[in-house]
Amino acid sequence: MKKYLILAILLTVSNLSYSSGILSTGWSALGSGTNGEVKAITDYNGNIVIGGNFTTAGGQTVNNIAMWNGTQWMPLGNGLNGYVNSVKVFYGELYVAGNFTSASGVTNTSKLAKWNGTNWQSVTNIFLTTHELNALEVFNNVLYVGGEFTSGPIRNIIKYDGLIFSSLSNGVNDKVNALLNFGSHLIVGGDFTEVNGNNISRVARYDGTNWSNVNGANFNDEIFSLGIYDGLLYAGGRFTTGGGVQANYLVCFYGGNWIKVGNGVEDRIYAITYWNRQLVVAGQHKFSYNTTDTVYVNRISKFDGTRWSTFATGMNGKISALHITSDSGLIAAGEFTTAGGRVANRVARWDTIQTVSISGRVKFRGTNIGVSGGYVKAIRIDLNTRQALTVDSTGILPGGNYTLTKVRRNDTLDILGFPADIIEQDFIPTYHPSTIHWQNSVRLYTGENLNNIDIDVDSVVNNPGNGLVNGMVNLNYTPPGFIGSGLGLAFKSSSIVYAKQNGRFINFGISNNYTSYNIPVLPAGNYQIIVDRIGYSSDTLDITVPSGGTVNDVNFTLKPMDYRVGISDPGITVVKDFALKQNYPNPFNPETTIEFTLQEAGLVSLNLYNILGMEVGSYYNTRLNRGSYSLKWNASGLSSGVYFYKLNLNGISVTKSMLLLK
Repeated sequence: MKKYLILAILLTVSNLSYSSGILSTGWSALGSGTNGEVKAITDYNGNIVIGGNFTTAGGQTVNNIAMWNGTQWMPLGNGLNGYVNSVKVFYGELYVAGNFTSASGVTNTSKLAKWNGTNWQSVTNIFLTTHELNALEVFNNVLYVGGEFTSGPIRNIIKYDGLIFSSLSNGVNDKVNALLNFGSHLIVGGDFTEVNGNNISRVARYDGTNWSNVNGANFNDEIFSLGIYDGLLYAGGRFTTGGGVQANYLVCFYGGNWIKVGNGVEDRIYAITYWNRQLVVAGQHKFSYNTTDTVYVNRISKFDGTRWSTFATGMNGKISALHITSDSGLIAAGEFTTAGGRVANRVARWDTIQTVSISGRVKFRGTNIGVSGGYVKAIRIDLNTRQALTVDSTGILPGGNYTLTKVRRNDTLDILGFPADIIEQDFIPTYHPSTIHWQNSVRLYTGENLNNIDIDVDSVVNNPGNGLVNGMVNLNYTPPGFIGSGLGLAFKSSSIVYAKQNGRFINFGISNNYTSYNIPVLPAGNYQIIVDRIGYSSDTLDITVPSGGTVNDVNFTLKPMDYRVGISDPGITVVKDFALKQNYPNPFNPETTIEFTLQEAGLVSLNLYNILGMEVGSYYNTRLNRGSYSLKWNASGLSSGVYFYKLNLNGISVTKSMLLLK
């Protein structure tokens, strides 16, 4: 019975272990992304095209529209002089709509232009005084354009057959945000309340000739997105009621009636798509509501017809667009700068990812004796929530050997060993190579299979008593934009609390989603209670445990790790085994050079952080030989401010600051 106890505790650490095999799934950045919001995505001639409100992509000037060829971002001519809201391929050409007045200087390209693969071309001059265009869709071989514009009988929506533009009767009385080809009808969504003289609220359908209502929709606020799942129509937006139901920002049209999807979501929905036999919705929502529970999803979630679930840990900002690529990949874009807790500037892809293995041995410090069992986990910190994520886990074999087989390639991770039993354990949780403090661990870069990643652990004193220590480990952080304490969610868990007596470890506990922990079976005496949580400061308290007694409320409050501590003066910082130079130029925009010299070979990592302590870059993370090294760092996708770079050699580190000025 006791052997199951620590397994239950370990499972409280957020686990993102991937499926077996050489491939896994997860979010990946598309290069260094963009420096502003991405609002629209499509495939064009085998490439991905994005449009939005940005000036650079992949570090080069693109002006609000860019093309991803699978390896790098490229401009389309000189781009556009205003933002893009929608992109669509029509008769082999790329049509772009938004709030620009010129496409690379071509005349009559206000608000609507087309790209023929080589040059920008004019479509019409009728939108010169238009406020903006929001949506493009092809229906019955005709291009439909929606937005905010009026010209005689043309109100907020118009159609184009490739030669001429024409009205849809008297159109709608307010802006159009979304268009969807739904078989025999074009579905139109927006903020209108009247369609062709009839009272129709926020959603309507058009068959090519006539308008009609979608069964008395009557939404109380605007619709931003439309989509199809299992042949049914879905609508998302800012509304909370629609079609006579409590909608919570998302509804489905089924059997002639509007129905809610699960119990809806917590905030606005800007994009809907169908992927891998599931409904995918994205926007500003942080929670999706099932009938029996609430799921923390962070701006994107999927629905299988019964329940909501997550895409890893989601994004740290608004998602404006979703797109299914020609090879069935899912791309999300918007205002976010992290996806799944990794850096991804405004655009990311969810798809299969190659994995590598990590192997080594867990043994007692100063000996060659392996531990008898336990678990090894590869962990990382989510850059948005600061959640401790387990990306792979495996059991330790007799003799101490372990092999992690499903570790994401090209990731930066910590390796942490756990004993098999919290009652009769033989060691305490320890990071590679041999520390209970994450700040002193050696991170690994998983560019290839890694061997001999050993963990040297301290043995514990097995002298069980009847004492108990409990308390809370409060984490002084909630994700940006998160409202509430976060208690009950995984990003509040996973602090490891150690009990140490007379220089020897006795036992430990792990905090749960409500920040509570307890350390059982302690003999009487004086203790150091030490807490460590990846991404946060550590702390220690001294207490006395009476014989058979309980010590309550041994509480801690940890701060996000401040990487400014120990910042050296500009110049060269020389440590016994290496020298780290000040970057140059400094201040810089957008590129700077970081140089260092190693006096001996060893495991080297160079990590870069913003002022909040979030990692924005990771380099080397491998064994380097003695010598001098130079790295050019491009920060074109980041905002102005103070950044820090930390060089680590064999567990010894030095940190310096630098200033990005744009």
